[in-house]
Amino acid sequence: MKEKKDDYSFCFKKAGGLKFINPNERLVEVYKKKSRSALNMLQSAKEKQEDEWILDTSYYAKYFIVYALFMKVGIKSENHSASILILKEIFNINNSDILFAKKERIDKQYYIDFHVTKKDVIEMIKIAEKFNKSIIDFISKLNSESIKLYEKRCEKTSVYPSVTDRWHLYSEVFYILHTTGHRPVECTISISLSFF
Repeated sequence: MKEKKDDYSFCFKKAGGLKFINPNERLVEVYKKKSRSALNMLQSAKEKQEDEWILDTSYYAKYFIVYALFMKVGIKSENHSASILILKEIFNINNSDILFAKKERIDKQYYIDFHVTKKDVIEMIKIAEKFNKSIIDFISKLNSESIKLYEKRCEKTSVYPSVTDRWHLYSEVFYILHTTGHRPVECTISISLSFF
């Protein structure tokens, strides 16, 4: 079965992608604190005219608050792109500000010919503060029923890999085992067949 173009279930399938964990209130508070710290550092970087750090810090102020939301619901992510996509697709939250911040951070990190004006800095700080406030408000309105709703949306998305995906995965495992000199052919075949 061919995946739809707008299908984002790959976020749950790929290594380092999204995983379900138990919601963790302590980590919600830890990531909120990290986000507040990044917002404070934005002000400090502005005062010291550390323009290069403005972009990184603006992005991470937003990313940490998104991660606080994920901890509230019980999602672990090691992939920033997947996190940003799921913010929109699962939670129906406009992700354009964090998407833009990520792009700007990457562009400016690898291309040194850039200049950030004082007006740009002030705007980035305002956007980061507004974005964070909206996510904090969203988190504060979550209750056990709404969390279950988002969990169900995630579960529908994280469908078990298709037969083709599984065959591809086990073909790769077999190839790696074979090329490294390991010979557990029978084991690999029986595992593969048990998943079909």
